[in-house]
Amino acid sequence: MCCQTFMCSLSLSLSQTLSNSLSLSQTLSQTLKLSLSQTLKLSLKLSNSLSLKLSNSLSLKLSNSQTLSLSPFAAGGAGTGRMFYLIGLGLSDEKDITARGLEIVKRCDEVFLEAYTAILMVNSDKLEAFYGRPVTVADRELVEQQCEERLLLPAKEKDIALLVVGDPFAATTHTDLVTRCKSLGVPCQAVHNASIMNAIGCCGLQLYNFGRTVSIVFFTEQWRPDSFYAKMKANKDMGLHTLCLVDIKVKEQSIENLIKGRKIFEPPRYMTVNQCAKQLLEVEEKYGEGVCGPDSLAVGVARVGCTDQRIVFGTLSELVTVDFGPPLHSLVVIGETDEIEREVLDMYKIDDSTPRVAEEPDDLDVHCT
Repeated sequence: MCCQTFMCSLSLSLSQTLSNSLSLSQTLSQTLKLSLSQTLKLSLKLSNSLSLKLSNSLSLKLSNSQTLSLSPFAAGGAGTGRMFYLIGLGLSDEKDITARGLEIVKRCDEVFLEAYTAILMVNSDKLEAFYGRPVTVADRELVEQQCEERLLLPAKEKDIALLVVGDPFAATTHTDLVTRCKSLGVPCQAVHNASIMNAIGCCGLQLYNFGRTVSIVFFTEQWRPDSFYAKMKANKDMGLHTLCLVDIKVKEQSIENLIKGRKIFEPPRYMTVNQCAKQLLEVEEKYGEGVCGPDSLAVGVARVGCTDQRIVFGTLSELVTVDFGPPLHSLVVIGETDEIEREVLDMYKIDDSTPRVAEEPDDLDVHCT
């Protein structure tokens, strides 16, 4: 209950109390034939009695309100002018936002779109048209280096929303924002949505059979990190599947431009299933423990949640040749499977009709429209 509504209710309740006590005292005075002074005394006593009951009732309402205020929504919230929201957008397009998330977006003072840990299949223009309000694209620099002055501190005075592809807590970046809110005394609330972490079940593998998720970054001549291999081996030893989240590069700078301090950014790049499989095979050749070799079974997915999503099951060496189309891509190296998992995987088994790439692409350089 907002303050204005509460005060109106309080005023009405007090008015009703006085009216009720006066009416009752007049009835009794007529019945008992009391004098004017006796009638007024009786009215006062009745008023005090009714006010006590009203006070108890209002105290109960206030107590409930205070209990609700432990929730960030009650402490602030869209329309009250002091809340930072992390709102999940889901995986596909502008319509994947939840009804609750959309309601908050429409009422917030400022709305930002985090655009570097993942991408939607539509651009910010379509989001603005659907939401009916402007959306500011937030790059890595804004979210990680300017977050306090641009996002968090303003949320002490107004409602700020940061839109996140997938679920808000699928990336550690957003968890860091929550801890910053806590230290700054900024009310914060998350609105959840689907992410690749749970939607990967579309390939037929049971979510409770997955082990630790790993990230596969683009290899360079100077940097070829392979710490993921030990985690994949631990999963394999337990018979668990490994979800590989592949790298994306959005508004990144080259080493030369970083050194020279030039604000020149590289074109967006999105790792493909093909490139991920090639890098896994390279690391397997280095360690040779049978974790992700040419014959290891895997399933590649692209654009999960979209109408044109693609799922292909095969060996890692086979997946290198498959054309998965536009981003985003992910890959799962399969552990032990049960009968139901195998039945669903067979639906996506690579065959002669599976589209193939003319060459093995290292990444995709595309812009979503």
